[in-house]
Amino acid sequence: MEGHLLSPMLEKHSPQFPFIALLVSGKHTQLILAHEMSKYELLGETLDDAVGEVFDKIAKALNLGYPGGAVLSTFAKKGISGKFNFPHPMKYHSNFNFSFSGLKTFTLNLIRKNLHNIQSLFDIARGFEDAVINILSHKCDQALKYTGFRQLVIAGGVSSNKNLILHLERMLYKYRGKLFYARPEFCTDNAAMIAYTGMMYFKKYSFKKIDIIVRPKWKITEIHPI
Repeated sequence: MEGHLLSPMLEKHSPQFPFIALLVSGKHTQLILAHEMSKYELLGETLDDAVGEVFDKIAKALNLGYPGGAVLSTFAKKGISGKFNFPHPMKYHSNFNFSFSGLKTFTLNLIRKNLHNIQSLFDIARGFEDAVINILSHKCDQALKYTGFRQLVIAGGVSSNKNLILHLERMLYKYRGKLFYARPEFCTDNAAMIAYTGMMYFKKYSFKKIDIIVRPKWKITEIHPI
């Protein structure tokens, strides 16, 4: 996940430490306080489903294919906001954690009840995406207030969502802050972000020997300076 977090560094205009990072993918939904390279603090994370996973499952229920998060956003453009009253789980909780399982179940039930009404399906897709973006934006807003930081990084597959980017940029405007994200080809898993991260470690530290440690699961907060 550190590779994802640093992927915006591949762009011409890149963030400088420290900053807040929103990592949103098929496996992760996390708010990270990035102090410096290899020094990260977990502010909050999903307690159940990752936001990218939920996007894909809703897209599949709408027969948009799997994975279908990007297609769902296109589908949602034909919908009308506010046609359905969607829940916003944990939006106003005092912590920075997320929960998307309830929103997923609510949306799937709506789809089943409206399978033969195409406009209702458009409206459901729009309402679902609006709810997700609203939750993510609010949590980022609270994290910026909490830390006083004015730089926000968004990374992971869901960071290519144009509506999410637009809402976060609008939110940051009131802080005179800046949003950083990678171009779409660098949002999902890719070799470039891993190569960049490896090179940054190589340049920062002196290596007498390189030991390869294989860890299938490695929390970003467990990374320690070499």
